[in-house]
Amino acid sequence: MGLLFTLFLACNKDEGDASCIKLQGTWQCQSWKDDGEEALAPDGLITSAQINFDTLDGDHGTYHWDINFLIAGSENILGTYTVNSDCNQVTLTPQDGGPVEYKFKFDGDILILDQTNNVAVTEIKFTKE
Repeated sequence: MGLLFTLFLACNKDEGDASCIKLQGTWQCQSWKDDGEEALAPDGLITSAQINFDTLDGDHGTYHWDINFLIAGSENILGTYTVNSDCNQVTLTPQDGGPVEYKFKFDGDILILDQTNNVAVTEIKFTKE
């Protein structure tokens, strides 16, 4: 029984590690919802967004997030990211700001970032480039 439990934990850890590795790369935004309202054009003010997670070094790496807005131009965010040991949460820390935690998961080839700030819920869906 103890061996089965150990194998179960080892398999779950391997699945988590695979999620961390799968996070790496360039992702194109397909949907960006704030409190259920689509923020990505044509219904919203964001025309496009792309995030690139560089290769992990242990539990952290660097990222570059480009967000283009319908009216206000663009925002280019550079920073570091850290994943938790279960590989289901990523903390993005921009060079010019404080850390923001997102839960992440994969639905097939779709990366889903979820974040709750007070009562506001943000869900961002990406496909790999």
